[in-house]
Amino acid sequence: MTAELRTALFVQAACTPTWHNFLDLPSSYAVHYANPPAYDAFNGTGLGRDMDYMGLYRMSNASAIQLEHLLPLGSVKIGTCSTEASDGTWHTQRIGPFRSHGGYDWWQFSWNDVLGLQRLLEEGADVGITAHFSGPVDEQGNPIPLPPIHVHHLHLKPWDRSVTPFSHHITEGILYGSAYDPAFLIQHHGDHQYLSQDGGTHSFGATYEQHPKLFGSPLAMFCEFNDVRPEHSPPMEWWYQIVVRTSPVVNDRPLSTLFTFNPGRVDLGGTQTGLLTLNWLPSTVDSFFYYTGRMPFGGVLLPNLVEVHAHQEAFQSAILFAATPAEIGLGPAFKPSVPWESTVTTTTGVANNSALKAYISRQAPRSSRICDVVGQMEQVGAKWYDRAARVRCVPWTFAAGEILTVVSFNGPRAGSIAGMTGMAPTSKDFRDFPQHTDFFISYLCDDGISHYTSAYYTQELDAMPPFVDRFETLRALLDGGMPRGPPTLADHASVATLTLVIWLATCSIAGKLATLPPLISLGVLLWWWTQARRTGRLRCCTVGCGLSFLMMGLAIILLVSVCVSLIIPDIPFASTKAEQEALKGTDSFKTHQADASAAAFTLLVLSFTMIAFALVWILRNLNIGCQPPGLRVSSKDDDGSGTCLSLAKRKSPLL
Repeated sequence: MTAELRTALFVQAACTPTWHNFLDLPSSYAVHYANPPAYDAFNGTGLGRDMDYMGLYRMSNASAIQLEHLLPLGSVKIGTCSTEASDGTWHTQRIGPFRSHGGYDWWQFSWNDVLGLQRLLEEGADVGITAHFSGPVDEQGNPIPLPPIHVHHLHLKPWDRSVTPFSHHITEGILYGSAYDPAFLIQHHGDHQYLSQDGGTHSFGATYEQHPKLFGSPLAMFCEFNDVRPEHSPPMEWWYQIVVRTSPVVNDRPLSTLFTFNPGRVDLGGTQTGLLTLNWLPSTVDSFFYYTGRMPFGGVLLPNLVEVHAHQEAFQSAILFAATPAEIGLGPAFKPSVPWESTVTTTTGVANNSALKAYISRQAPRSSRICDVVGQMEQVGAKWYDRAARVRCVPWTFAAGEILTVVSFNGPRAGSIAGMTGMAPTSKDFRDFPQHTDFFISYLCDDGISHYTSAYYTQELDAMPPFVDRFETLRALLDGGMPRGPPTLADHASVATLTLVIWLATCSIAGKLATLPPLISLGVLLWWWTQARRTGRLRCCTVGCGLSFLMMGLAIILLVSVCVSLIIPDIPFASTKAEQEALKGTDSFKTHQADASAAAFTLLVLSFTMIAFALVWILRNLNIGCQPPGLRVSSKDDDGSGTCLSLAKRKSPLL
C-alpha cells in the first residue's frame, strides 16, 4: 500500500456508514470457535442464530451471556457507505465490533453482495476495481497487525448464487457445478503481512489502475480471523473493514488470476482441517513436494503481482518453472508414493534442499525458471510470525494449456516448530506439519476478460484438468486426496456410482422418479428370483448361477449411475456462470469431456454386456445340480447320469 493509497483511504474514502444487523443480510453466516480443537471439530456457536455449515454441521446459537462476552453491541453490525472521488468511487464496508480474549479463537464469516455493488452492475456498465484495502482495524480504522490478529484467510470473489458458500449445501454444489471454488478477486492469508522494514500492514492495500479487476456479478466474502494472544488476555475490540475503488472500465487489458492448489489430503473424518487440502511434511528435516499442470488460458504474466501462500514456519523456498517435472530432473525416483505427502530429501540420495535446488537448477531448460520464492518470518517478542514470502518473477508469455511446475522446499526454520500454530494436528506419522504452497498468478488474458479460476494439481501432467469440476472433486474424495495419475475406468465407474448416491440424496421427487424404471426392473428381478426359488420353479444351486444374479444387479446399478452422470452435465466449478462458459470453451475442457464421454460409452457397453452374459448364464443353468422338491431320484437316472436332473431331461417351467 503506497503512501498515496493510505492517504486516499483516510481522506478520499472517508464516509459515514449506515449500520444494519449483519444477520439481516440474506444467507449471512457468523460463527465463533473458542480454540483450534473446537474449530477442527465444528464445535462452534452461532453469533445471533443457529448456523449450518454447508449442510453438514449444525451449530447452535450462542447464549445471551456468550453474545455479551463476544460482541460489545450484543450482535454483529455491518456498516456500508460510498463517496465519490476524481478517479472513481470509494466503497467502504465494516463489520463488528468483536471482542476477543486470545487463545487462538476463530471468527468465521460469509456474506453476499459485499459493499452493495450489485446496484452498479444493474446499471449495465462494465465495472472494475482499481484499488483496495482489506484487513482487521481498530475503531479509528487503523490496520491491526499480526500479532495480535491473524487473518487465516480472506477470499473475495464474484458470486452469482443466491446463497453464500457456507449456507449452500455442499453435495448439491458438487452435483450441479455451483460448489465453492477458491478463485479470488482479492485474497489475504496469514502470511500476507510484509516485514516491518518493508511496511508491515501496507500489504493490506494495493492499487492496479493500469489493469483493473473486472467483475460482472455481485461479490461474496468468506473469511476467518484469530486472536493469537494467550488465552484469557484482556478483551480487545476490533472490526473487519474492506474498501475498494471502482471506476468505469476504459482499459482493454484487465487483470486475471489463477489459484494453484498444491497436492493435498482430503480427510472426511469429520475435521475442518481435513478439508483444507494440506500437504503433510516433517518439520524437523528437509523435504520437498512438487506439482505440475497447465494454464487454463493464454496471456502475459504480471511479475510484480504474483503472490504465494505458504505456512512460513516450515517453508524455505519455492520455484515455478515453465517446464515438465522430467525436464527439471524430477524423474520417477522423486515421485512420492502418496501425492499429498512430502518426500524427505535424503531418501532421494540428495543431502539436503540446497543440494536439491542446485541439481534442479542445472537440469532445468534455459529460460524456464519463471518465479523464485523465499520464505520470511519475523520475531515479535519471544515468538516468530509468518510474513509475506519474497517473490521474484520474470516476464512470461504463455499459451492456453502451457505447462507449469512448482517445487516447494520445506524444513526447519527460525524458532521452534512443533506443528502449525493454531492447526489441530491430524497426521498419523512423523509428518507433523500441514503445508500449502499455492501460487496466485496474476496475468493479462489474451481474450481481454478478467478470469478468476482455480485448479487442482498433482505430480503427473494431465492427471487433472486446469479447473475444478464434479468428477475431479469426487475422485479426490474417494482417493482421500489429490489422485496419483489420470483417471482409470474404475475411477469413472466409482465416481458415477457416488454421483448416483448424491443425486438420489439431493434431487427432487421428479428426479427420483426418473430412476424408477431401472430400479423397478432390478426389484422385479429380485422378487421373481425369490419367489421362484421359494416355489421350487427355479433352483439356482451352482455358484456360477448365483454370481450371475449378482453380476446382473451390479450391472444395472452401473448402468443407472452412468446414465445419471450423463444426464447431469459435469461443468467446471466457477464463481459465475459466465466463467463456467469461458472454461467450457477451452481445449482442456473439450479434451476432458471427450475422455469422460469415451469412458461413459465403455461403461455402458460393459453394463449391457454384463447383463447379457448374466442372463445367458442363468438361463443355461437353471435347476442344474438341484433335485426338484418332492421328487425322489434313485442313485442312477434312466440314462445313468446320476442324481442331477438336466434341462435336457426336465425343462424348467420358466423356459
